[in-house]
Amino acid sequence: MSEFTKGKWGIDRNDYSIYSDSEDCCVADLYPVDSNEQLVANARLIAAAPDMYDELYDALQLLKGKSSWDGDEFSQQAKSIQELLSRIDGNNQEN
Repeated sequence: MSEFTKGKWGIDRNDYSIYSDSEDCCVADLYPVDSNEQLVANARLIAAAPDMYDELYDALQLLKGKSSWDGDEFSQQAKSIQELLSRIDGNNQEN
């Protein structure tokens, strides 16, 4: 499992920094982009990252249980999710 900052991440709407509720720390500071709407969308996406990681991990476990033979749609999706989680965990050095 990845060693990212634990807990629910939230958005400080004063400066659009991302913080962790459980570790009481700043996870990321966002800098102005082309529009405020894009800044808000980026902040929401980043803040949801830990939940997305957990959901991907859970989906991978379900897909592995449904795969009946190598090459079916479930095993293809499981492989894709496993590769993504490996990138997040730093097991795949390609960006």
